[in-house]
Amino acid sequence: MVERFLQREGLVVSDAIEVDEISGLIHLASKGLGVALVPWVEAHLPLPPGVRMLSLGEATFHREVGLQRKARASPPLVAQFAQCLREATEPAKAGRKKVLTVSEKILK
Repeated sequence: MVERFLQREGLVVSDAIEVDEISGLIHLASKGLGVALVPWVEAHLPLPPGVRMLSLGEATFHREVGLQRKARASPPLVAQFAQCLREATEPAKAGRKKVLTVSEKILK
């Protein structure tokens, strides 16, 4: 996804390392060791000193999340997780846009 975004926007990067952990990316950026394109996640707030968040504006992209489960009754935790995903797809009452798409398929 990120590579497609960079290509679409005509951005060329010279990367020396690739880090998969969001917290690691933020930490490296805070030390002045480059920039990071990471999803906005409240768990990573507040951002460390020297790190600022910039919106991608109209170029913002979203990851599609799906839940697949068997037709038999799900454990309560799975049902709660499915409900959380459903609620996350509902636009907020304050007019916020939907930021997550959930596709739920039931296996038979």
